[in-house]
Amino acid sequence: MVNFSLAVNYALEGTVVWGYHAVNLAIHILAGLALYGIVRRTLLSPVLREQFGACAMRLALAVAVLWTVHPLQTEAVTYISERCESLMGLFYLLTLYCFIRGTDTQKSSWWFALSVVACLLGMASKEVMVTAPVMVLLYDRTFISGSFREAWTQHRPLYLGLASTWVLLGCLMAGLHYRGAGYGLGIPWWAYALIECRVVVRYLWLAIWPHLLVFDYGEFVATRHFAEVAPYALALVVLAASVLIELRRRPAIGLIGAWFFVILAPTSSVVPVEGQPMAEHRMYLPLVAVVTLTVIGIDKLWGRRSTAVFLAAAVGFGLLTARRE
Repeated sequence: MVNFSLAVNYALEGTVVWGYHAVNLAIHILAGLALYGIVRRTLLSPVLREQFGACAMRLALAVAVLWTVHPLQTEAVTYISERCESLMGLFYLLTLYCFIRGTDTQKSSWWFALSVVACLLGMASKEVMVTAPVMVLLYDRTFISGSFREAWTQHRPLYLGLASTWVLLGCLMAGLHYRGAGYGLGIPWWAYALIECRVVVRYLWLAIWPHLLVFDYGEFVATRHFAEVAPYALALVVLAASVLIELRRRPAIGLIGAWFFVILAPTSSVVPVEGQPMAEHRMYLPLVAVVTLTVIGIDKLWGRRSTAVFLAAAVGFGLLTARRE
């Protein structure tokens, strides 16, 4: 899909750069709109309607705008080659959005079919899309069906369709190590995992305080002593354990945490990526979790007065993003 979109750009504009940037920006804006729809409909779901129904539109708009203008998104939108990240992100969000629409209408089969198509196109965009069916299942269990068994019983054809898209991804991933990812590249999986402990914590910090952003963080450098990454590893273990606990106690909060860890797992766990252990564009979708939790937390503290905070943050993020570009 990415190659096809670039080919269309080239056929229309040749090597005129602005056309490529315009398409990248359009993809990002569409992804922001899809995110707005997901958050609004989630806050209006029976599970959260009583608590957030009155402010669903305001909070959804805050999440979508802050995510869209966040400086951490610059690399995924500005770099022409990173269209793979934003295009995959758009299809990922559309997969979930179409599923949500399908559970809220009598024409569910059409929406579920669109969800599978979006998932298939996402698989043809970037490998991280492999986690999309998992997140749809977690969302279904949390907000729609109430349990994994009931989710499978009610929406079995959908999940079979979503799972079938893994076949395409498997075919496209043949020879993945030639593209600098996978095992057998001279980077032990455990060494890469140790490095990623520090990287993921850094991602979280940049999501909250996007200062000292870097387009190229350098190549893989092995950690000599476990003590160097022990604090970061401990922090991630605590966060991951908290997510698992919240998935049982407060599934909505747990789902947000799972969104962060599950989507980052393909690139920031035990599968080495040669020459690029850290890249800001990998936070394109995981950033949704951080922004959503922050917006909800601020709204809990200040109520409607939080709108001014969101507006100030959006202006600040927008200025930082424009300055970085």
